[in-house]
Amino acid sequence: MRPVTMLLRSILAAACGFALVGAALGEAPITPRASYPNYGSGSCACAAAEDVLSANGYPQEAERWRSRQSGILTIDPQTPYPSMVDLAERRGLRYAYTVDGDEAFLAWCSRSRLAAVIYWPPYAGYSPVKGRRVPRPNNEAIHAIAFFGFDTRSGDAWVLDNNEPNKLRLIPRADFLAAWRLVGGQAWTVLPPPALQ
Repeated sequence: MRPVTMLLRSILAAACGFALVGAALGEAPITPRASYPNYGSGSCACAAAEDVLSANGYPQEAERWRSRQSGILTIDPQTPYPSMVDLAERRGLRYAYTVDGDEAFLAWCSRSRLAAVIYWPPYAGYSPVKGRRVPRPNNEAIHAIAFFGFDTRSGDAWVLDNNEPNKLRLIPRADFLAAWRLVGGQAWTVLPPPALQ
């Protein structure tokens, strides 16, 4: 990486309060505006949704979710639990989602510079927190994190785990997609306000 690019990334990380962790090849298409830590059992999806709302132009809505949402939150509206789809509809937010592991959806998010909530097996394949391969302890564990796009050079995936906020991590694309699909390949994003499009 050129020294100028390294300096710019260091300045960006310092200004945003984020550390960019992983292969220093390209750039994350989206820069988080805030980072919301996980705040209790089942709240990882709420925290990831707050990261996505903030990154996609809704910082006030992110704070609103922070103060009013907790517990289990799903992407798929066909489950018996509250879903991001239902909440977005009630709040008049425009959104898009997939529940079938469609890589094209994530590529569209990345090209459109939209962060997305994804479900992730926290102990399968590549762990964004541990930064390495770890064994999966059971088939029940599912975690929600924020996807911040595919790297502009390597094509690998930038993610933000709310269990370790303020650290964007780069995960090899094949490992990322395999782990994401292992738990159903679900992703949800909110479209930016018309003023930001």
